[in-house]
Amino acid sequence: MLSKRIGIDLGTANCLVWLNGKGIVMNEPTVVAITSDDGRVVAVGNEAKEMLGRTPGNIVASRPMRDGVIADYRVTEAMLSYFIQQVSGRVFLFKPEVMICVPAGVTQVERRAVLDATLSAGAKVAYLIDEPLAAAIGAKIPIAAPSGNMIIDIGGGSAEAAVISLGGVVVHKSVRVAGNKIDEAISAFMRRRHNLLIGETTSEGVKLKIGSATVLDQEETMEVKGRDTITGLPRAIAVSSTEVTEAIRPTLLQIIGAAKGVLEETPPELASDIIDKGIVMSGGTSLLRNLDRFMTDLTGVPCHVAEEPLKNESFWVGFWCYFSSTVAPAVVSLALASSEFALLAPSSITAPGFSDRSLASFKPKLGLISRKALITAILLAPASLRTTSKEVFSSASEAAGATPLPEGAAAAMTGEAETPNFSSRDLTRSASSRTDSSPTCFISLSVLSDINNFTPYSGFTLADCIQCTD
Repeated sequence: MLSKRIGIDLGTANCLVWLNGKGIVMNEPTVVAITSDDGRVVAVGNEAKEMLGRTPGNIVASRPMRDGVIADYRVTEAMLSYFIQQVSGRVFLFKPEVMICVPAGVTQVERRAVLDATLSAGAKVAYLIDEPLAAAIGAKIPIAAPSGNMIIDIGGGSAEAAVISLGGVVVHKSVRVAGNKIDEAISAFMRRRHNLLIGETTSEGVKLKIGSATVLDQEETMEVKGRDTITGLPRAIAVSSTEVTEAIRPTLLQIIGAAKGVLEETPPELASDIIDKGIVMSGGTSLLRNLDRFMTDLTGVPCHVAEEPLKNESFWVGFWCYFSSTVAPAVVSLALASSEFALLAPSSITAPGFSDRSLASFKPKLGLISRKALITAILLAPASLRTTSKEVFSSASEAAGATPLPEGAAAAMTGEAETPNFSSRDLTRSASSRTDSSPTCFISLSVLSDINNFTPYSGFTLADCIQCTD
């Protein structure tokens, strides 16, 4: 494929860009500086963040994302265009395909705004994926298993708690309270307690250096500089970690309230799984010191922070972007065998985390295929790319213990029948009938119920996962 595939974690505080074959290529603050007269972009990312609060009258530095959604459409479009140009080059013959991470709780209007901004920025096609699901996959949670897993994704603008089972979100709650609100709480505390005005960069620095969700055994202090609200003159004071903990506690309680709300609505069987496995925390704000301990104390459920919580979500959104464009329309062979899962073309599919090995070299046992089975995507494959032996499907199905494929299915898969005499629902039942207790491979893509009208732009959201283990 000549088009590049880009995954963008469009966060309120930071944007991470994933490029197929290279991994994460950009990690920049979500800040844009533009001229106030003609709207020309002056700086993006780190350079623009350094301008916050320091710009002259003709330049405005701002955050175009607020609470996880677009607050300034024009600036967001300019920022996305900058990212796409940086990755694809200023002159490119083939527009890239882009996948964007969005909060699960956003409205359809907000989803459409993200899609429109991405396409206007230069994307050929745009996909969306819900943040809790992307974060769960990045945290290596076995979401395909028939058991409950809970994740809390705490970013800069929103916090989302979700329970995931069988490749889908069972219960979720979203609050537009996260890292930025914590910074604002620190700033408000300084103004109220010490009559000191500080900027958002300073308040963020306080949070990162001495911030803690619980009182530290050994108190830490930090010098904070700002403007005195009474005299109007610059002033510096010493602030303790205990004061910061006091300042941010009400904000943290709102985030934990979302987690409690999800736990209250979780079905009993899934709740028992969560008690055993605990809660996984992801997102940049989850790195706040002792937040996992604070969450554990108030929910009664063990919590732990995912490995690389800042990066796992963006990595997998890019990985999904690649597969949504390559595998979904061109899967050519699916052998349902107890000892082999064969994905036979194209053989050069690679991704970070797979050690640059072809998926065709993976031969794990087939464990479970979700209700939106990958097998339905076979119908979209060109006949020239499909396997030429229809016996592989019937024999493999028998070997895997699956129910026989519907009449006409094998012929359609091998290109010997133009119109299949079965529905995707029939295929799903057949493909999902095998349920090993410990699956080592799960590959599934959301496919619209009417696969002949497969239109990613119309709000198509990948809602299942791709996960393989050697």
